[in-house]
Amino acid sequence: IFILVTSLISAQSVAFHENFEPPSFADSVTSTQSTPGTNDWELSSVLSYSGQYSDSCTSIIATTSHLITDSFSTLGKFVVHLDFAQIAKIDFLDIAIVEISVDNGTNWIALTGNEYLGSALNFATLGRFNSSSYGNDWLPGDATATPDNSWWKEEKFDLSVLASDKSSVMIRFTLQD
Repeated sequence: IFILVTSLISAQSVAFHENFEPPSFADSVTSTQSTPGTNDWELSSVLSYSGQYSDSCTSIIATTSHLITDSFSTLGKFVVHLDFAQIAKIDFLDIAIVEISVDNGTNWIALTGNEYLGSALNFATLGRFNSSSYGNDWLPGDATATPDNSWWKEEKFDLSVLASDKSSVMIRFTLQD
């Protein structure tokens, strides 16, 4: 799975932004995994949405990996959107979800079709992304197909109900086998 977090916007101001580009690279996100020592999220120059880098993670058997944003504030903001570009070339049974915390990471809520404004065919019903999310665009029947830059899909979530006027919001991208 490849992800480029472009911005979390509130009204017309940007509350959080990460593009994985120099000079800061991925300085506003951290990663964790359930199996220590396994490959984890890492910068990649193989694919990029705009610029030279993205962040990527490989699904590993019985492992859950997270890419977590730093905490940010939406105080005084009542319209909050999450925009990002992604490629989820993962097995249908693997899970790629987006979660939000409004209490600095103590509790997490998985985003659902209620917040989703994108065009993935099955996100509203499954609440996750996988290789069949965009029909045949990501060649779901071909496990050996290699993504290219034409595979990027732009996603948008309206987080206003969950994240407006909050002091410590975080977003977590989860990949689970």
